[in-house]
Amino acid sequence: MKKIEWFPDPEMLKRPIYLSLVEQITHAFNAGALMAGSRLPTHRQMSYRLGISIQTVNRAYEELSRRGLVISTVGIFHSEPFE
Repeated sequence: MKKIEWFPDPEMLKRPIYLSLVEQITHAFNAGALMAGSRLPTHRQMSYRLGISIQTVNRAYEELSRRGLVISTVGIFHSEPFE
């Protein structure tokens, strides 16, 4: 498990915010800014840093999980790429 200090750019958040957050996190995975096994910021950290609600962060993380991009345990982790 790798701890990193990556956060999305709040200036790039568009409406709906949760989908914009999903897009930024997905881009970070694809660009290599977030690696498989990386731990994402907590809901509270992301909420505070971006000035958005915890519910919005939760919705974004749930969407990432639904898409198979993260695994949620104690913390949120980037999953291994699908073969």
